[in-house]
Amino acid sequence: MNRCSNCKYEYRYEDMFTASWKLKTPAPAPCPKCGIMHYISSHRMMKIYMSAIVINLLIMLCVNLFHIHSLVLLTLYILSLILFVIYIPILNKVTEFPESFNKARLHSINEQERQ
Repeated sequence: MNRCSNCKYEYRYEDMFTASWKLKTPAPAPCPKCGIMHYISSHRMMKIYMSAIVINLLIMLCVNLFHIHSLVLLTLYILSLILFVIYIPILNKVTEFPESFNKARLHSINEQERQ
């Protein structure tokens, strides 16, 4: 799973679950042990959401091709939603900086402040 870059604390499932459902972007994920602020990777979240869309499209395609009953469709959608909610914290990645920041640019800003 994910580890804190400062104290090497391994994030638990509960820590990632609460950080995954925050409405802020970038989603903060503070380390419970040392308090250093980390962020949920926005690139990884985009991949997770795109895969959920593809899975839903595949479910709709299968229903249309095989003329499956609407109750089966509803059951498949509910199961995919439950799996989506369970697996989002497992698939997420924690980064030290928000991904909107460019690390090289951040280092150059820090160097300019020192001078």
